Amino acid sequence: MKSKRRPLSIKWKFFLSLLLFAGVLLLLLWLLQVVFLESFYKFYKTREIRRTAEVVAENIDDGQIGSLLEQISRQQGISAAIVDPQDMTVLRRQEGLGREADFASQEQLQLCYEKAWENGGTYLAQKQGSVPGKEHHFSGWVPPGQGMLETILCATLVDSQQGERLVVLTSQITPVGSTVEALRAELVCISAILLVFALVLALWVSRKVTGPIVRINQAAKELGKGRFDVNFGSGGYREIDELSATMTEAAEALGRQDHLRRELLANVSHDLRTPLTMIIGYAEAIRDLPGEDTPENLQVIADEATRLSELVTDLLDLSKLQAQVEPLQRQRFCLTDSIQSTLDRLQKMSSIQLCFHWQQEAWVQADELRLSQVVYNLVGNAMAHTGADRRVDVIQTVGDGRVRIQVRDTGEGIPPEEQDLIWERYYKNSKNNHRPGSGTGLGLAIAKAVLEQHGAQFGVKSRPKQGSTFWFELPCA
Repeated sequence: MKSKRRPLSIKWKFFLSLLLFAGVLLLLLWLLQVVFLESFYKFYKTREIRRTAEVVAENIDDGQIGSLLEQISRQQGISAAIVDPQDMTVLRRQEGLGREADFASQEQLQLCYEKAWENGGTYLAQKQGSVPGKEHHFSGWVPPGQGMLETILCATLVDSQQGERLVVLTSQITPVGSTVEALRAELVCISAILLVFALVLALWVSRKVTGPIVRINQAAKELGKGRFDVNFGSGGYREIDELSATMTEAAEALGRQDHLRRELLANVSHDLRTPLTMIIGYAEAIRDLPGEDTPENLQVIADEATRLSELVTDLLDLSKLQAQVEPLQRQRFCLTDSIQSTLDRLQKMSSIQLCFHWQQEAWVQADELRLSQVVYNLVGNAMAHTGADRRVDVIQTVGDGRVRIQVRDTGEGIPPEEQDLIWERYYKNSKNNHRPGSGTGLGLAIAKAVLEQHGAQFGVKSRPKQGSTFWFELPCA
């Protein structure tokens, strides 16, 4: 079986990418400055003579047209002629660069007129001619011959006040061979320097950029081994620093989750073992000792079995809520009546005073059974931690299209650093390190899962020695 090829590291990919970028730049530089230089030059000269012809045609009736032709000849090296197409008489003529124009004969002017008329008014062409003295051989180093001289010709038909006129412009294309040779020698030096510079820069940048990523990767491997106290450091870049901070927060969260998982296993084991021990002990006593099958002993067995069943039920409910395997059964119902019904059931089972404060009924679109479970758990938690006045207040307020439910006790309160942790399974308050004997320790975790499934806002406000207020909000239906 062929082994899978291992991909390159980000360091070498970055290094090769920078080198490739430098190589592409050099290639483009060579193509534009050497290979296609002559083509660009011809394109520019063609566009120049076309625009010049348009300017001459636009000013054909201007009295200073001769001055314009002289200026064009002096600055652009373009030979110009204005011809009467009736008898091919040259009305105005201006030589460029001190040489005789190529359109001196009437035959050439007649040909330009015919071509311009056939092409809709403008004729553009390139002409070639031999280089004088080309065949002669001189001694010593002589520049290589350029072959044929090239000339661009542009003929344009213009309607003037005196009748139709033919504007003929010619411009010689200067050989660029020597320029190309000079650029080639210059580019060799530039390419060598640029390649060395690109190599050094690519090595430095690849190490500078990928170094922090490599360190984060190594720290992540340690995190994968279970070391949650690993430090991801910083890299000197905002994105790297943000990634390091995020990974550090994730490591801390994983550490807390691992600690809570260990506590969960210990607490579940303890809570399962305690009722099982009671059930086994009382059952063996009834079996082995005469007269021990009293209603009181049987009630203890029934109570512990009920507590065990409640614990298993809560664990299953929490697992289903967190996995979201059971969709919510949303319906419109009166939340006020639901809360009142829940409080009535709890009041019958406790001597703690439960007070419900509300001014108007609140209707919501939600899962009534799940929300009643939230209220039951929050009130039950408040009853377990209320103060000496043995009072729990439930407050309902409606405003801005939302209903807010608050459950307030007068107990010891929750330290600020622990208020975000109490919603976890089996989390123990460090200042009140006990759970009520009638609860399972999963009430707040179940309430959190239900409220998150509803998309509700929730939280807790608490100060030491001043009690706690748990709250949640839902939109009104």
